[in-house]
Formats: sequence, structure tokens, C-alpha cells
Amino acid sequence: MLDIGEISFASLRDQTDRTFAQLAQDKRLDLFVSIAPALPRSMYTDDKRLQQVKNLLSNAPKFTRVGSVSLPIAPADDRWALGKNHLHK
Repeated sequence: MLDIGEISFASLRDQTDRTFAQLAQDKRLDLFVSIAPALPRSMYTDDKRLQQVKNLLSNAPKFTRVGSVSLPIAPADDRWALGKNHLHK
């Protein structure tokens, strides 16, 4: 069962920074989290599913040896449609 709630993109960015900044710093990596200006202030999501995405993101610093980790938060590709579970190729 989904438990849908609202989260602001600014809050999501701040949470991501707090969660992964130390991991990146320990490996001397730069961490960039950006929010596209075209996004609304917030989104509705299931916190458990969002946590799964964050867990995937935690692999980035683990497996990056040099350079940076970047997470652009942006609207979906225009080929994505609500109700579809895949992108059109």
C-alpha cells in the first residue's frame, strides 16, 4: 500500500545533501544536487519508494573513485506519460 505525502524539492535536496555529503567528502568527491527551475515547489510521493531511490543513490559515492556525483532533479522526459511504466523508445 502506498502512503502518499507531499515533499518540497528544496527539502529533498537538503535531505540528500545531509545524507550523502559526508560520504562524498570522505572520498574527496564533489556532490552536486540541482533542482530544475521548471519544477513546482513540491511533489506527492510515497516516502518508502523515495527512500528506495535514495538507497540507489548511495551507490554513486561508493563506486565513484574520482570526480563528482551529480543528481539533477528535473521533469521527466517528454516521452514519459502519466500512467505509463516505461519510456517510449
